[in-house]
Amino acid sequence: MKLKRDVPRTAEEIAGEFGRLVEDGRALLAEAVDRAPGKVQRLQEAFDRAPGKVQRLQEAFADVGDRLSDIQTSATRAAKRGAKYARRADDYVHDNPWPAVVAGLALGVLATLWWSQRR
Repeated sequence: MKLKRDVPRTAEEIAGEFGRLVEDGRALLAEAVDRAPGKVQRLQEAFDRAPGKVQRLQEAFADVGDRLSDIQTSATRAAKRGAKYARRADDYVHDNPWPAVVAGLALGVLATLWWSQRR
């Protein structure tokens, strides 16, 4: 996982990192189950006494997995849309630099006036 904020990442990289995070969570859960076999056996015995609850729990886990998949898909789409808008804005500013400069100056003047009146 890249931790530097100045390194641009593509939507696929972000989605891949999110997917790896989900897989790491699943691996961590499996490791926790492997480290506590006695507790798992007691839990299995409790589940055997309540089979309806086990099925609901399995359905809940499946639902969580589906939601995580949906979230990953949505995050990929949003990252692609964000990158598209950023490219459009960058192209616009490169093609029309003066309106951007004037807008920046106007915002600076307004912020200065607002700040001076707050004092």
